[in-house]
Amino acid sequence: MKPRVEEFLSGKVKAVDVAHLESELRSLWSQAERTDGDGDTQSNILRACAMNLILFSTDEDAEFAAGNLLDEVIVSHPCRALLAIQRDRDVQNLEAWVSARCHAASKSGMKQICCEQITVRYEGRDPNVLPSSVSPLLVADLPVFLWWRTPEINSTALEPFLKSIDRLVVDSRRTTSVSKYLQELLEIVRGARDVITVSDLNWRRLLPWRRAVAEIFTVGSFGFEPSDVEKIKRVEVEFQPRKDGCLSAQILLYIGWLAGRLGWQVTGEKSDNSNWKFKANGCEISVTAVDHAEMPPGALNKVKLTLSGDRTITIIAKPKEELVSVVIDCDSKTKSFELLTPSAGFRESDLMGRELETLAEDDIFFQALEFASLALCTFK
Repeated sequence: MKPRVEEFLSGKVKAVDVAHLESELRSLWSQAERTDGDGDTQSNILRACAMNLILFSTDEDAEFAAGNLLDEVIVSHPCRALLAIQRDRDVQNLEAWVSARCHAASKSGMKQICCEQITVRYEGRDPNVLPSSVSPLLVADLPVFLWWRTPEINSTALEPFLKSIDRLVVDSRRTTSVSKYLQELLEIVRGARDVITVSDLNWRRLLPWRRAVAEIFTVGSFGFEPSDVEKIKRVEVEFQPRKDGCLSAQILLYIGWLAGRLGWQVTGEKSDNSNWKFKANGCEISVTAVDHAEMPPGALNKVKLTLSGDRTITIIAKPKEELVSVVIDCDSKTKSFELLTPSAGFRESDLMGRELETLAEDDIFFQALEFASLALCTFK
């Protein structure tokens, strides 16, 4: 096998001219698929690609951190992975390099599954250079996912990508400005939802919390009926403090979900640096930042629902076990159970892997986002 092909398949990066990147890739794959390590004509390489995945990042360590995330995603979701890095610089520079990502098939004796990772790094201030460089590299007739892994929406940088993608995935946990982020995300969803679908990894992290409440009021073994949701008179929420002292996006999305499901009109009022209060159709919602070990900043720690008759339902996180524990205190009797989440854990690459498995629009997320943004606007 030629040295440049061997390096390509080993995962080592190979610098290429952006203008000739596609032809260089075709040449490398053609040689890799024709020969094996001994120069025989039959290779043990199987090239696989089911989708396009663009990861956009402005982080200084994107080449390493974001590249490793793509490695983890590719193992279970074969795709053409494109790492698009943009950094504001006064002097323009555009570079690209490619490498193969190979892993052994599940059965011994089978071929290695290989995908390609293309990195395009642009230094400059023109928002159109990077999208116009990445777009020609997309594999035709396959869905295109854009993983917007930055602390800001930045519509100027994002909009040039929108015409080429089918799904946009963001992560509101990363933002440093919750109010601005959610409102800009809502504008993107409203403006583009007829063309693309939009989702948030932070919304998927809430899946076990949403499922816990839904199952309590729909599964008869817990002693509650669907109509009991109308008897909720108080909601108490605890979350891991953020460094900036702000209310987290995850909490706002959860309150937005509750409001949307229960038909509440929510208004908000901040009382001090670690407490927030909301009102919704006669129900009080109290949100408090409480420090818990082993929880990431902004993460939901505990939810307590109080119903008329002083019946309570408490949902608490168990981060090590990647599940939530539900405790029900009803008529002086206490029941407890643990609810597993099917989201394959809370690792970022696992969450993203789940997003790659669907193109469907999540109308409930859109509704929660609308309620969350509305609640933010009512803060006094």
